[in-house]
Amino acid sequence: MKIDAVITWVDGDDPRHKAKREKYGDSTIASRDDVAGTTRFRSVGEILYCVASLNRFAPWLNKIYIVTDEQDPKIDERIKELFPEKHIPMEIVDHKIIFEGYEEYLPTFNSISIESMTWRIPGLSEHFIEFNDDLILAAPTTPEDFFTEDGKVVCYGKRYGALDLFTAPLLGHHDCNSKLVTFRKMMYNAANILGKRNGLIRLYHTPKALRRSIYEEFFTEHPEHLLGNIRHRFRHTEQYNVQVVQYIMLYNRGLCQLRRAYSQLLYMNSMATDDYVSERLAQFSQQPNHKFGCFNSIDQMSEWGQRQTIEWIERRIGMPNRATTEGEAPAPKISVIVAVYNAEAYLDKCMHSILSQTFTDFEVLLIDDGSTDSSGAMCDNYAKQDSRIRVIHQSNGGVARARQTGIENARGEYSIHADPDDLMLPTQLEVLHRKAIESHADMVICDFYKQRARGTKRSKQKPTTLSAANIIDELLNGKLHGPLWNKLIRTSLYSKYNISFVPGLNYCEDLLVCVKLLLNHIRVAYVAEALYHYNMIVNDNSITRNYSREKLELRLTFLHHLFEAIPAGKHERSKGNIATAVAYQCLQWGVLTDEEYAEIFGEYKKYFKKSHFNIKRKTALQLSANGHQTLARRFIKKKG
Repeated sequence: MKIDAVITWVDGDDPRHKAKREKYGDSTIASRDDVAGTTRFRSVGEILYCVASLNRFAPWLNKIYIVTDEQDPKIDERIKELFPEKHIPMEIVDHKIIFEGYEEYLPTFNSISIESMTWRIPGLSEHFIEFNDDLILAAPTTPEDFFTEDGKVVCYGKRYGALDLFTAPLLGHHDCNSKLVTFRKMMYNAANILGKRNGLIRLYHTPKALRRSIYEEFFTEHPEHLLGNIRHRFRHTEQYNVQVVQYIMLYNRGLCQLRRAYSQLLYMNSMATDDYVSERLAQFSQQPNHKFGCFNSIDQMSEWGQRQTIEWIERRIGMPNRATTEGEAPAPKISVIVAVYNAEAYLDKCMHSILSQTFTDFEVLLIDDGSTDSSGAMCDNYAKQDSRIRVIHQSNGGVARARQTGIENARGEYSIHADPDDLMLPTQLEVLHRKAIESHADMVICDFYKQRARGTKRSKQKPTTLSAANIIDELLNGKLHGPLWNKLIRTSLYSKYNISFVPGLNYCEDLLVCVKLLLNHIRVAYVAEALYHYNMIVNDNSITRNYSREKLELRLTFLHHLFEAIPAGKHERSKGNIATAVAYQCLQWGVLTDEEYAEIFGEYKKYFKKSHFNIKRKTALQLSANGHQTLARRFIKKKG
């Protein structure tokens, strides 16, 4: 028996498709999620997993047809890569082909209409299986899972008799009276078309085994029912499920075998919370023999939920890690990035602390930023001794450029930075990674030890709340610190939100990146343990402890990029605090003339009054910003 597969798919983010929807959909249609919700058209790559699963678990299929609207998912090369020896032939079928003779009803944005026409695919076999792109095969299948040896179609559903259908409207079952376009209402409408005496076949989100000739027979006899379905460009309550029509017809002829859907179906509901995703994936893993998977509206999950779901699907259908196919080791869980510049005096201790971690699934990226001492050679020597270490040598460009190089080359799911004059405590990676997994966090913050000449003190970094907005305020107000060495961060966020280190900004470059990440409302967790040792006395020439015109210019550059990153009207008090702090430092240092000070801080003076500084300092800063820097210094020296 020759069996084809048909997959209906569209990429709703395609600008051309969006333009069509906007042209043909009025405001009433656009506002209805049941009719034109964006999730009905959005694609996050599910079509690749659907096709890959067919090749993996149904290699006996004759051909795969992808039905779409002037689009191409461009998955051919990836499928050939995954199945180099043999893969199922695949063909793109445009809506114009199956709507030939009915072009007036195009374009259509209605899966119910499209499913009414798939049987018209040229060359389609008599027996075919219909998939939506959110369906996968999850275990090996045989043709008998869809069509029995004695010629019956296998339907994963349940039958309701005539009495059930007569009482359903009274009891509110099957969404009979719903004013929304629901899956169950479309099935109920199908039963009405054939007459309630024939009963109803209740379908679930499984692949549908169908026969082309049954559709041809029905629509030849009832062309009005074909037109009734395809005339609606968007879903409509008058429409009906054509698959239910076919199954009722086949059942009444003794040609349909019913099987329980959930004996084979792994179903993930739409708009799933992270807890639900975690729970369902754990359940699915306990059901290795279930043959069908439906992952409804992956695009509406959180980033964590999407990633966990897609990774589970890839494992289930045996898609190898990309790194493995390219001959590299599988990607590590964590990338530790160390920006190295003339650090020969203390790099050994730092590296020993990293390589002594209790958590071992990590890589170390040593970015030699044009060192003129033996640091570069030391880095190469480390790499020879431990395969987890990679070294990148580059001309000197400053710590921001070195950190950016590290992020661009990081392969870990999470990343963290370490400074070569500091130490990581042995359990830092283990504790932070465990917390990230437990709480589904994008960023995990921990306490640290701060070493000064007069002793070492623990610096607590517990946010007042874990909301990203609150943490931004506490970073800018100085309650929390901005370094990246006490923060484990999901690496993909940098590319997802187009966040990079500003070249040449070698002051607070890490704080700026933290703020940019948090502006995207990422999920944050906190660990009440000091896991990093910050050495403040090794490098006495640190930029944070020198006062010069050059350092001032870096502070002003940071301030400019910070205000550019934060939307107008957001975090105004915090912006006022940090602008006031920089302005006050400049006033104390005295490296600017009155004219320069007024020109630079004229645009920031409106923020001075919003800060938490006392009236005396605010007054001094207003005087300075108005060109009276000498008077301002005298003012702040006054007692009282």
